[in-house]
Amino acid sequence: MVSCLDLGKKVLIVYAHQEPRSFNGALKDVAVAELSQQGCSVTKHAESTVGSTPGGWQPA
Repeated sequence: MVSCLDLGKKVLIVYAHQEPRSFNGALKDVAVAELSQQGCSVTKHAESTVGSTPGGWQPA
């Protein structure tokens, strides 16, 4: 099995859910833990604040 330690991988996780205790939040936490354990450099970005829109997009 090839791990992040072998490849020096960087991972960006973009999380877009307003409830951090949701199933999606749990999946994010597991992914961060597993990837970090494998030696990946993990960066998290949350697009989850109430009233925000992804990437600054504004509805017409």
